Amino acid sequence: MNIDSSRLNPRQEALVSAFQYLIGNADWSTTLSRNVKLIQPYDTTAKVIVVPYDFDFSGLVDAPYAVPDNSLGLKSVRERAFLGIHENVEVLSPIKRYLESKKDEMYAVINDCKSLSKPTKVAMITYLETFYSPDATSPALHHAFK
Repeated sequence: MNIDSSRLNPRQEALVSAFQYLIGNADWSTTLSRNVKLIQPYDTTAKVIVVPYDFDFSGLVDAPYAVPDNSLGLKSVRERAFLGIHENVEVLSPIKRYLESKKDEMYAVINDCKSLSKPTKVAMITYLETFYSPDATSPALHHAFK
């Protein structure tokens, strides 16, 4: 199902896009409904909500079978590409602050996961840390993600 971006909640879509960027997931598309569910609230005048899933091709997971999306110019699944629709600084700046406020909670989830080895936990947290580095963000996001 293709969707017109005007039907989406811009802040919520930007949050999903920033999260996907944070974890390095380029295997999704809101407009093409790839690896996202689009939920229309009962109130049909309300904007559609984007719910992401399927993160195995993300840089955070770094699955051995994952391959980068060459159409995006990626050479590794650990490279990030922002695939969001809304690259508006006014929308993304508070989202960046929100994701920063959740950093310790994200790290706790990783560290508390008994099925992950210590080296895997370290690799995942090290990967997430690169999100917060200004030189790791795309030019469009550089100003918003400072």
